[in-house]
Amino acid sequence: MEGNLAGWIDRTIMPGRLINGIYDENALATSLPAFCLTVLGAWAGDVLRNYEATPLYKTKLLIMIGVALIGLGLVWGLHFPISKKLWSSSFILVTAGASFLAMSLFYWLIDVLEYTRWAFFFKVIGLNSLVIYLVYHFVNFRYSSHKLFSGFYSYLDKGWIEVIDAFGAMILVWLFLYFLYRNKLFLKI
Repeated sequence: MEGNLAGWIDRTIMPGRLINGIYDENALATSLPAFCLTVLGAWAGDVLRNYEATPLYKTKLLIMIGVALIGLGLVWGLHFPISKKLWSSSFILVTAGASFLAMSLFYWLIDVLEYTRWAFFFKVIGLNSLVIYLVYHFVNFRYSSHKLFSGFYSYLDKGWIEVIDAFGAMILVWLFLYFLYRNKLFLKI
């Protein structure tokens, strides 16, 4: 960790203030690539909002950009390792490329081919994603999951208990969001 450019910049600019001593995943040099990821996401949105382009052109463009970003990230990763913990620029390029490819797939399936029924589960989450982000800070869904479902899996190996608790928490979160969806309660900014 101490041998990377982001850590060196942070140690030089912010000595003594780094969370992990030699680097800080929330410091200046690691925040800049995260901002760049946001800009790349806005670029994907611009591609999709281009009303003059055909759906096939948009899909192809998203795929080409995704492949190019992954290629750049892998080549850059030879010199600046791909590290999520540091939010390295190579990590940003690879994840942005994968996101462009996923966006092209979902755009093609949902908007072009109009296969939407399978996406209802995700629609419920996406329409109130801000709500669940905020509520998760106040409600311990994992604790609730353990209290509700532990009788069903108490006989299993302890390694599976965390997995089932997390899965149960996800079910509880989805049911909460579904309740909001059914009652047409949406938080928008």
